[in-house]
Amino acid sequence: MKFDHTFIAIRQRTILEIYDLALHVCRDYFAPLTLLLIVGVLPWLALDWFLVGWMLDEAYIEQHRGIYSRVMFCLIVSQAQVGTAMMTYYLGQAMFIGNPHVGDAIKAVWKVKPAYYWVHYGLRMIAPIAFLVWLFRYTESNDGIVLINLFLVIFMLIGILVRALRPFVTKIFILEKSPWSANTKTNITFGKRSKSLHSGGLFGWFLLSIVFGFALVLAFYCMIYTLHSWLGFKVGLGYIENAVFWPLSLWLVAGFFAVVRFLSYIDLRIRQEGWEVELSLKAEAVRLQEGVGA
Repeated sequence: MKFDHTFIAIRQRTILEIYDLALHVCRDYFAPLTLLLIVGVLPWLALDWFLVGWMLDEAYIEQHRGIYSRVMFCLIVSQAQVGTAMMTYYLGQAMFIGNPHVGDAIKAVWKVKPAYYWVHYGLRMIAPIAFLVWLFRYTESNDGIVLINLFLVIFMLIGILVRALRPFVTKIFILEKSPWSANTKTNITFGKRSKSLHSGGLFGWFLLSIVFGFALVLAFYCMIYTLHSWLGFKVGLGYIENAVFWPLSLWLVAGFFAVVRFLSYIDLRIRQEGWEVELSLKAEAVRLQEGVGA
């Protein structure tokens, strides 16, 4: 691994340059990133279908069509960073290796420490939101549905706030592998690392991501919907538009934003920590060790 020879140039970029670079990265690594997105998303698709698929049955669709769209949105937004974690690891390796093995990314994410699950499934509201959605099936009264919707909004706002304040914790777990606790004061724990990395103002970046995200979801949905009609299939707000087009659009955008977040994380490290200097020093240390060994 050559620390001073990266396959993505290490330099500061504006937010628009990051989005532009993300398109190039998606093109250059299209096959492995698509495969890792599919592998990461399939378990969540199965879970979400178990939780809300019943809403699209003929007996429920007229009553729950609007609820289905909102609930599916909440589920996928809460699950997005976990579902794209394999892409994050792959991109971290691709920075230095060029074309790493897809299997290594899958294995690495499966080996994450328990704290990773607590932060994402608990603090980022994956489990509470899934539980609330599960309750919809067993709630018949209007008051109960209203109450579930209210708590769903509250949990979503909590999850969004946590993400806005700490958008790069997945990178700390998967790429930096910071420990949750340490026996010595010299070791940097997850909490200290997260506080240090997120010390700058990131809320504006997060708001801009929301705007771009909504626009891309609508763009993908309209594109898939139009393509569906061009191919001669029946067009209408029916089963396939809700069951396929909507979650597919959301997960495609989640995959793209996994690339954007990774590049934004790299840019943040360059701005706050002078990461390019750190990589140069590591590369020089490796060359010195090789020289001594020779």
